Amino acid sequence: MGVYAAKIALSGKNGFMSTIVRNPDLPYKVNYDKILLDTVANSEREFPKKMDCLQ
Repeated sequence: MGVYAAKIALSGKNGFMSTIVRNPDLPYKVNYDKILLDTVANSEREFPKKMDCLQ
């Protein structure tokens, strides 16, 4: 992912972050992509309580 982020930066494009897109088919694979920061800025998702190992 860091390599893809560096490629985005070196391409001269601004305002993007690299993302991992999971291919739902088997075998498990991922693709790397980019998304506009405006799309994800100031958004958050909380983990479900059942995934909190500190409880």
